[in-house]
Amino acid sequence: LFPFARCVAGPRRGIGANRRHGSASARAPWVSFLDDDVVVPPDFVARLAALAERGDRRTIYSGVVVDGDEVVRPSNQTFWGHFGAPPAPARGRPLENVNLCANLVPAAAFRVASFDERLLCYEDADFCAQARAAGFRVELAEALTTTHLPVERAAYSRHLTRCRFYATLKRYLLVQRRPARALAYLALAPLH
Repeated sequence: LFPFARCVAGPRRGIGANRRHGSASARAPWVSFLDDDVVVPPDFVARLAALAERGDRRTIYSGVVVDGDEVVRPSNQTFWGHFGAPPAPARGRPLENVNLCANLVPAAAFRVASFDERLLCYEDADFCAQARAAGFRVELAEALTTTHLPVERAAYSRHLTRCRFYATLKRYLLVQRRPARALAYLALAPLH
């Protein structure tokens, strides 16, 4: 169907390891991640190609995901690490995260950011925090709209809190290098 595409088997150590392996195997200047529970419109590859043609190679593009009755736009995180904080470009707070079910990432971003194999979720926030710290931007690209199939979320819901805590602490301490904020988060997050 797509003669330019190739399938690369992952190391089977989890989603972070598979995303890392896939991005390292890429030969093109752009990478897009799609999970097996996502349906794309028939012209999705053409939309990716059009965006790649005119896109900025220092910008990570995030699309919109239709998940049941909900339309999920990428959002920023609160102090606690929860998604849902709206970007506020007028106040100097641009978009920080992507939907990993609808995206276009410049391959150059993988030279400065990688997916943490310890994360089963929040890997998108962790990756974007690293890339933004290295000077990449995140922008909304409405043309990259996909549909997320209904899935049983209970299997990974027990990991959400652990992953959110780890990824948020890592962002404050190692990526943003804000030890006071990391210490405040470490002290307050368990109480939250």
